[in-house]
Amino acid sequence: MVSTLWQQYLNSLWRRTTGGQAGRKRRRTAPCGPRVESLECRMLLSNIDAKLILGGLHLTGLTPGTRNVTISPDATNPAIVNVTPGADTTINGSTAVFQFPASRLTNSVFVTFNTGLGGSRQSTIAFNNLGSTLTDNVFVTLLGKGGDSVAFNNSNIGGSLFSNLGGGNDSLAIINSDVGGLACLSTSSGSDSIDVQQSDFSRPFHLNAGLRGGDTLSIDDATFNRSFSANLWKSGNTINVEQDTTLAGATTFNGPASFNYLGVTSRGGGGDQNIGRQGDNTQVVFNSRSTFVGAHVTISGANTVFSQSDPKLIFSTQTAVAITTTTLPAWTEGLAGYNQTINTIGGTGPLLFSVSQGTLPAGLTLNANSGVISGQPAAAGNSTFTVKALDTSNGEFATQPYTLVINAPVLITTTTLPDWTQNQAGYNQTVVATGGTGARTFALAAGSSLPAGLTLSSAGVITGTPTAIGSSTFTVQATDSIGASDTQQYTVAINAPVLITTTTLPDWTQNQAGYNQTV
Repeated sequence: MVSTLWQQYLNSLWRRTTGGQAGRKRRRTAPCGPRVESLECRMLLSNIDAKLILGGLHLTGLTPGTRNVTISPDATNPAIVNVTPGADTTINGSTAVFQFPASRLTNSVFVTFNTGLGGSRQSTIAFNNLGSTLTDNVFVTLLGKGGDSVAFNNSNIGGSLFSNLGGGNDSLAIINSDVGGLACLSTSSGSDSIDVQQSDFSRPFHLNAGLRGGDTLSIDDATFNRSFSANLWKSGNTINVEQDTTLAGATTFNGPASFNYLGVTSRGGGGDQNIGRQGDNTQVVFNSRSTFVGAHVTISGANTVFSQSDPKLIFSTQTAVAITTTTLPAWTEGLAGYNQTINTIGGTGPLLFSVSQGTLPAGLTLNANSGVISGQPAAAGNSTFTVKALDTSNGEFATQPYTLVINAPVLITTTTLPDWTQNQAGYNQTVVATGGTGARTFALAAGSSLPAGLTLSSAGVITGTPTAIGSSTFTVQATDSIGASDTQQYTVAINAPVLITTTTLPDWTQNQAGYNQTV
């Protein structure tokens, strides 16, 4: 339905510029006087008719000429939208800015400019920093053979975007501007460029019979949530796709083109991170009108490989495999869960991993396909070995030496703690532990409690002033940086304070021997 309305709109423009009858030449009156050298008389200023009709903005310039206009919020009042004429341009016959409240723009935006057939003029239309002001559809039609330019910068489109670029070396840029509806773009003759950056497309994106030879589509950090299709009818076109682009919908490239995937993707554990996979709607799908011929797709991007097997793949790689993991973390004897991946980049085929020199620590193994070293080390010590990553498609390989340290288990060597006296300050005892990996921390095991008035620090020091008489049994746990631990149970008695119970002593006689009283 939307495409039908778009076609009706284009037909009306054709009737207004040609008279509407095929094969009949319409006699035109030149605007610069009775004696002219051509039908495209150059004017000093090219006018744009600007109107706001039923909530829709119409910018029209059908006579040949250069037109430059910027649509953006007013600098002093963002609630006002400015349509600012640039060089060689007037709006409604004036060089003044055409203004209207942003709240009145509730319908579509229609832009139609004609540069003429001479090719020396150009039209430029820029939508800058409009945020979500464009709530409905946007229709942009640039007629003629000038080098025209359309740009959306920080200007989201609530509806659909329809852009039709005429002859000449034209450009369309969609930068940080999301499109809520369809995106239907088309180009004509000339070396045109379409640049999409940091933008999100909620509905299908379609290059409508565009990119007709010598054209370039560049996509960087953009997300296409629905289908993506590009009709590439002639050779000499280029598609540049940056590494951080998401083609979430079914993607189709019709016709020959040079496809460049820019950037190098890491291959964790030797598994290819495929940029294209036929039949997987989360990747790039190639579906040409005829048999997909490798000569029609030239991989000119650096470090990129194309496979014509089924499914067809495009993935980024380096010419030779290289191991990027240079060190392996230490571990503790007896602790399960060691799991480290030997990461690589490069290579063109599946990788095969092996230990080419030395041996792994007892209890650990290397997965030949994934490059993952895993297991539960069974003995403490230092192991030196070399891992080899072999590219099975061409026999090339890379090696990397490692020294893997397996530390002794965590062991608490303090086996007893001294008793103390109630309310006597100065209790200070350290629980000592050895072994483990990294720093050790101390804590009470679940369900344990110290005598009232004492505390345990993370360094293993028990301090304080006991406040209650009694015997307390508790468990201290020492844990290293990767989770290995040991426990030790203690019993500490807090005794009653010293109390003198003799309250009186008997009198005695001078020089009388035998005084003997016990306190």
